[in-house]
Amino acid sequence: MSGRAETVRFRKGGFKVIYEKDLTNRLIVCLTGPWLFCLPPKSREGKKLSGAEISSKDPQKETFSLSSSKFLEMMERGKTLALKKDYRGAAKAFSEALQLENDISALNNLANAFFLNGEIDRAWALIEPRLDPAAFDANPYTFALAAQLSVHLGRPEAAREQLKEAAAIFEQKIPLLDRLGLVKEAWYEYTVQMMRAAAALQDHRLVLDLYRRWEKYHVNWENPFLAGIAAFNIGRFSRASSLWERISHVAKFVVMMQQVAFLVDRGLIPPFPLEYELFDPERLMELAREPENEAVQSRYLTRGNVRMALLSYLFSPDLPEDQVKGILRSLIKFGEDWGKEFGLNLLEAGGVPRELKYFAALALVERGVYEAGQPIPVVIDGREEQIKIQEFKIALEPDPELDRLNKRAVTFRDRGKIDEALALVEPLYEQGRYYLPTMITLANLYRWKNKPELAREIFELLEQALPGAPVVLINLAGVNLELHEYRAALDCLDRIDAELNREMEEKARIIRNLAERRLSLNEPYKKHAATIAFEDTLREEIEKKKIPLQATLKRGLQNMPNEWLLNLSDHLDLDCRQRRDREDQIAARLVNQKVLAGVIEELGQEETELLRYLLQQGGWARLNAVTRKFGRMAGDGFYWDEEDPVSPLGFLWSRALVFVGRAVIDNRNTKVAVVPIELREKLMKLLNVSLAAPARKDKSEPGARGARDFAPAEADKEVLSFRVTMTDYSGKVRGYPFRTLAVPANFTLYRLARAILDAFGFDDDHAFGFYDNIKHWTLSREGYELFADIGKKQSFPGLKKTGVAKAFPVLKKKMLFLYDYGDEWRFIVQLKRIEKARPGQTYPAVLEQFDPED
Repeated sequence: MSGRAETVRFRKGGFKVIYEKDLTNRLIVCLTGPWLFCLPPKSREGKKLSGAEISSKDPQKETFSLSSSKFLEMMERGKTLALKKDYRGAAKAFSEALQLENDISALNNLANAFFLNGEIDRAWALIEPRLDPAAFDANPYTFALAAQLSVHLGRPEAAREQLKEAAAIFEQKIPLLDRLGLVKEAWYEYTVQMMRAAAALQDHRLVLDLYRRWEKYHVNWENPFLAGIAAFNIGRFSRASSLWERISHVAKFVVMMQQVAFLVDRGLIPPFPLEYELFDPERLMELAREPENEAVQSRYLTRGNVRMALLSYLFSPDLPEDQVKGILRSLIKFGEDWGKEFGLNLLEAGGVPRELKYFAALALVERGVYEAGQPIPVVIDGREEQIKIQEFKIALEPDPELDRLNKRAVTFRDRGKIDEALALVEPLYEQGRYYLPTMITLANLYRWKNKPELAREIFELLEQALPGAPVVLINLAGVNLELHEYRAALDCLDRIDAELNREMEEKARIIRNLAERRLSLNEPYKKHAATIAFEDTLREEIEKKKIPLQATLKRGLQNMPNEWLLNLSDHLDLDCRQRRDREDQIAARLVNQKVLAGVIEELGQEETELLRYLLQQGGWARLNAVTRKFGRMAGDGFYWDEEDPVSPLGFLWSRALVFVGRAVIDNRNTKVAVVPIELREKLMKLLNVSLAAPARKDKSEPGARGARDFAPAEADKEVLSFRVTMTDYSGKVRGYPFRTLAVPANFTLYRLARAILDAFGFDDDHAFGFYDNIKHWTLSREGYELFADIGKKQSFPGLKKTGVAKAFPVLKKKMLFLYDYGDEWRFIVQLKRIEKARPGQTYPAVLEQFDPED
């Protein structure tokens, strides 16, 4: 190949077409793209060439000139209108651009505008003549769009072929862009269009596979967004959460989607299919405008993206109570079988607030799952209880008899005879005689008896019957204030939409002042248990990062998310805009003995004792040993820029005095707590610590090599020897760690998997499987998955009943062993030898091993 660009058209901010011919004068590449901003190519002497200097000497080839400013203006106008969802206007602009220049990018954009406007046939008629993969201007965007159109036209097989052509063209031409030294961001954007095509086919595994295949090219937030939806739809919810985490800084809404994925993974929310599109705010507005319109509710609540949006709002800790009730009612009543299962899950789950359970029970009664007055089993604070949802009418007309009884009860109350007052009005409530004055008196008597929860139940019932009643809302706000639910108290006051008399206005003012004062003092308010668990999960992902036992400050700070660095910067009075500068300045500040002494002064006794313990152990200890002595980090959350962690270990980590992560100990990845090496000597002086004698190794600790699945094999039994090599997404093996692992022939794949994990020092705490497609495991025809063993419906059989000899019937057979579907640790497993067991040898056995660092 000559490598010489014979004809080039280029312009800044425009489009580029590049022709390159080999020695046989055969056209091998034509590159074109919207929003492709390229640098001019260079001659062999290194001189930059201009458009006028580059022309064709071949009379059979067309010579291009720079496009007109009018063409560029129309293209820019079309893009602007498309972003505003004015697809008709965009189509008109792209059509004018196409008339000015027969450019493939203008044609693609015009066809896409037709497609987005619902004009499928018109879009297809436009691009069908350009679906020749051998054409000089063959473009992956064209074929990916054609695939989406084919799906809408009911031709899925044709769509798959068009998507394959799109991928082939993309992978053929991207390397040539590299060779020519051109900017490729516009072509990187095409990966989104190809993932959309796979999404249109509802091939979730293919969407994930395309994401991994081109991960190094992604420049658009939509790539991990689509991949996260695919992972969610095939039941890999933690993987979905980790993918969405990558774009949380540019797409804030995915943070709540992460929480929903976490709760689905934990079993609180039943799984549901999610569409490959953002939820439409207009749909949500229509739901909010017509909460009683069952036709509207039923139509929208079957859509996964609407469910996702409502669930995201539902578990927000700041959501007003009336909106929580409305959302739960919609999800449970109109969510078909899924809604019923969700409601029952809320009743049975631990850690769900009482009010959520009450609203769920109310919706289940309204749906007909339970009858009014029927005892409903619920789990509250780990105990099984029963609640009843009763329909009741409150008597509002004056009742002289009940007024006299209520007056007597108030007289008893004023004299301090609370029990006598209760004896008068409590039986009325138990008999179902709901008279507004007696109910308010009863609720306030409960408050006198220090039973605010019972008082709140009564006021909540009154609010259901008398929504917006000022006397009810003010009393409910007062009860919430007593229960330290300051935001709920303010919410009650904000819902009052009526003029108040002087007495009620004064009460409302006092309650508001007290609630706002408490909040201004940063008094912690109660988060949903689901929110706390979700934030803990985010933190636990940071705990999985590698950390050397002799970690420096800079190394440990690199593992910390930006929220933690912001928190630490505030405490050290630093002002840095860039993350790297922040890390550098934090490290420089902490090694200052005076600054470090100031940080130590704010530690409590438990934090100080934990630091002493780690320093006496040589600067680090296994995490399980630390948590046994000083407690776990459960409840510490993740957003430390908003709230400091409460555990001793979490607090020390937030101040960069200790880092938590995984280190290799005894050939196994083990969680450890490490004091940064620069601070050890300084801290020992400040805390007056001397080194203790080295402790004997505790064989019972995680990381010590145990007897898991290890046993001598009989001499006449066969043993299979495998070469197991850690690899990457492309299946490379050169320079990667490997083990030669021997296992008895009667082993199952499950025991082989555990032997592999043990040989490479991994904990057995994630799912795994074997697949016959090394590079693209989602396209495998043969596979074995742990999911099938634990009762999840899968297309592949399980590991525990599949023998190694059955899965590897011939020598040299290879399979991919995939561990942890979130982080995706990959190993190529190849059968190398079948031989007799060695006398006295314990199996499984590592016969040979290689690690690059060795």
